[in-house]
Amino acid sequence: MSWSHQPTLVLNPGKELKAELELQLELEKTEVEHRHNILRERKLILHRASDQWTRIRDAYKQPQSWRLHQLTGGHTKLKERTQELIKHYHDSAQDTCHEAQGAFDRAYRQWELALASVAQAEMKLRMVRDQADIVVSRDMLDTFLRDNAYYTPDSLQLSYNDEPMQHRVTFSLRDIIATNPRGNNPIVIPPLRIDFYIFPTGSHDLVVRNDIGRPYWTDRYKGYSEVPLLHPHMTGETTLCLGDFGEGVTEAISEGDFVTAITILTMFFQQYDPNDSAGAYHDVWPDADEDRHIADYADA
Repeated sequence: MSWSHQPTLVLNPGKELKAELELQLELEKTEVEHRHNILRERKLILHRASDQWTRIRDAYKQPQSWRLHQLTGGHTKLKERTQELIKHYHDSAQDTCHEAQGAFDRAYRQWELALASVAQAEMKLRMVRDQADIVVSRDMLDTFLRDNAYYTPDSLQLSYNDEPMQHRVTFSLRDIIATNPRGNNPIVIPPLRIDFYIFPTGSHDLVVRNDIGRPYWTDRYKGYSEVPLLHPHMTGETTLCLGDFGEGVTEAISEGDFVTAITILTMFFQQYDPNDSAGAYHDVWPDADEDRHIADYADA
């Protein structure tokens, strides 16, 4: 894997999704044709069953006593047996007709669902085709991020890798003061190095590591599941449990709004929930002298 640094990144998940959605649309259209053929077969079967039942039903409703008496030569038991057979064929034809109607109705519903899937696939494809490129400038993003007190100036890097194809946005945050929901019991979160990996489909991965030059074990504490972590609300050595913050980060990244994504992420790092199973480990992180840290940032 070879990463190349770029002054700008051009993101357009729709470009890669286009071929996938076009294939999906063709598959959906094929399914519609398949369902339509089944519907035609069910309609023909229903027509035949209905026609057969109609003829037997009409014959069954006509007066039969004298005609049956003639056919059976006046044999009473043979006449009764013949009547039973006629009723059997009538009921069987009726059941066959009802089954054919049910099969036709199910085939019709499946055909309608296939048509709806085609319409949905066409709508997704139109949205992707109309989606404009998102251009991310390294210098502009770095300038905006300087309003974030925890952002490390000039740490931002934009990178691109073509095998497999993905973009990467990397930045550092200085040590952060995290508090509980009441704003007290502050702890120190060590400097972090964060990577956003953006894939052609529009999905992304978020990886959190020790900042460059920081020793691995010095900044980590055994938290949830006894794993050495950088923040109480982590589930692995590089993975976060963002909870309610996750949706906002994902939406911002999908729109190429990395300033908002990083701002939300910073807000996440500034908090911990002592009542949460992971946040309960907050007391293994060092206590913070909040005034001292604020003064440090003011002087920076």
